[in-house]
Amino acid sequence: MAFEELLVQERLLKAGDLLRFDGPWGDPYTNKVFRVTRTETTQRVRLVALSAPTRQHVIDIDDIGLNPEHKLFAYEVRIGVGQGLVKVYARWPTNDFTRQLQDPNFQINPADDDLKLIGFSDHVSSPFEDPRFRWFWVKDQLPSFLAMADSGTLAVPMYQKVRLRFIVNILGLVEETDSQTLQKVQSGELFVSTAQHYELLGRRSV
Repeated sequence: MAFEELLVQERLLKAGDLLRFDGPWGDPYTNKVFRVTRTETTQRVRLVALSAPTRQHVIDIDDIGLNPEHKLFAYEVRIGVGQGLVKVYARWPTNDFTRQLQDPNFQINPADDDLKLIGFSDHVSSPFEDPRFRWFWVKDQLPSFLAMADSGTLAVPMYQKVRLRFIVNILGLVEETDSQTLQKVQSGELFVSTAQHYELLGRRSV
């Protein structure tokens, strides 16, 4: 799977667009270019209730029905976070957190008052109404998400709730085999969206 947090909103992929899978995605995707043949967009809202300040809630994508069931389909997902004192952290299938710093002394730890301020999403960075947190995933390569209450500024801890909005663009794919098209992609002459596998991005356990 691949992810990025968009600074400027981009449109969802549509039929005719190209998508390249960089890295060890497995058969049939690894380092190949696919053309989107059709799309269908839906959404899923998840309400998470947790108690502050230490309660955590893990969201397994497979448990809420967002697992592609067939090959040659990919999910392009935008994730928005509702208002509230809650931070959301994303994790690879290895349970390593995404968006880690390279310094081993400053690794994400949602239970630490300082280290919980690294690598999170909230309603400011990826609003519920305008999701900026984008993921690509395919069958059997699913992330999970950790919702963590952050009410350290409150005099009296209280239960926290947050809504997560998953906009799901279901992509039907066919491998691009036209040599001229592939040459233009390779040279940068033709735009292609890229899903860079997490093993290429590097990761560090906490």
